[in-house]
Amino acid sequence: MRSDEILEEIRKNWPEVLTHRTAATLLAHRLLRHPIATREEVLRRHDLAQAEFALLFALRCAPPPHEVLPTTLYPRLLISSGGLTKLVKRLADRGLLRRPDASGDRRVRPVGLTSTGRDLIETVVGDLREDVATQSLNDADFAEVERALSDLMRKLERASAD
Repeated sequence: MRSDEILEEIRKNWPEVLTHRTAATLLAHRLLRHPIATREEVLRRHDLAQAEFALLFALRCAPPPHEVLPTTLYPRLLISSGGLTKLVKRLADRGLLRRPDASGDRRVRPVGLTSTGRDLIETVVGDLREDVATQSLNDADFAEVERALSDLMRKLERASAD
């Protein structure tokens, strides 16, 4: 069922609940769910779980040499230290991450992409971009969505910081 059909059904059968806030929440939820099947197929082709993709992506976004301290990854990935440890080990065992030597506390030992990890995340993101590009939105549409979502997130993050 399309989103406009769902909203119309709510409008007809439960109009008092259909505020702009409810409609926006419903649409945002459906937007997040829309590309999931495609994303999961792309990740499966590259033998990556969603959390592994998120970690590789976060590291690729870091300045060269694409390494960061684990403590900076927890809030970005919304993951516990134990979960991150398992994730890092799994990807390091596959040759996608490296842990440069550092003395003392392992939390101050950076996590970085190997060249294999960098090549993989760039390929996966390219496949995902290509898939999204074949859908019905053009660059101007995506720019408009980006502006609206960025504005919304600034407001929400500002409100939660107060």
